[in-house]
Amino acid sequence: MRRRMEPWFVVLLVLIALGLGYMLVLNPGRMLIPVVVLGAIFLLYKFPPSGFRKRDHRKYAAAARRRVPRPGRQRRASASRYRSK
Repeated sequence: MRRRMEPWFVVLLVLIALGLGYMLVLNPGRMLIPVVVLGAIFLLYKFPPSGFRKRDHRKYAAAARRRVPRPGRQRRASASRYRSK
């Protein structure tokens, strides 16, 4: 079910678009700084520097990285042993 947009929201979007268009026609250089900043933020989000990436912890032994089974999970065959008769 698709929800209709409220009339005040459509009016607000139209006013924002008119203001941005007027600013772009009147002084296009003024829009350059926000576009560059938003573009840099997007690029840093999409391709983070290597200092902020998750590090791979390969210095630990293979035994320490081995998955430990959860105590609540058991095989069905072994679980059937514990049923009362």
